[in-house]
Parts: sequence; structure tokens; C-alpha cells
Amino acid sequence: MTTDSIAAGRLTRGGEFQAIGLVSSAHFVSHFHFMVLPPLFPYLQQHFGVGFVELGLALTIGSLGFAASFAIVAAFPLAAALLVPVAAERAVLARQPAA
Repeated sequence: MTTDSIAAGRLTRGGEFQAIGLVSSAHFVSHFHFMVLPPLFPYLQQHFGVGFVELGLALTIGSLGFAASFAIVAAFPLAAALLVPVAAERAVLARQPAA
């Protein structure tokens, strides 16, 4: 094995490290939500006037939504690339007050 092939191997691993870093960051955010939100349930319960069951259901639906969106993007990358900007634009326009 020559030094050129060793150097080439190091260059291609940069993308692997970046991918592992991104996945690890997303995994951290997921765990962070599950560790921070439940202790806030008593305050959220008073603020929104809902029970623990509704808050737990909202947290569960949110986590399932993340998994579903990942599966959709993985299965249909072109459709996701075309539809996500359109949905984001509609969401922004819906929030603007009518003229």
C-alpha cells in the first residue's frame, strides 16, 4: 500500500465522519426533547389547560412525525425536494395577515 492510497482513504472518510456527526447530532436533539419536555408538563398543563395524557400524546405524535418525514424523504427524495419548499412557502403565507 502506498502513501497515496493511504491519503486517498483518509480523504474519503471525511464524508463518513460528517454523516456520523449529523446523525449523532439529530439523535442528541431527539433525546434532548424527551428529557426536557416531560419535566415541563406541569407548566404546560396549566398554560394550555390540557392533561398529561394530551401532552404525552402530542409528544408521541411529534416523534412519529419525525420518523415519518425521514421515511418519506428516504423513499421519495425528488418529491420531497419539490414539495417541502412549496409547503414551507404556503405556511409562511398563511401566517401573514391579510391585506
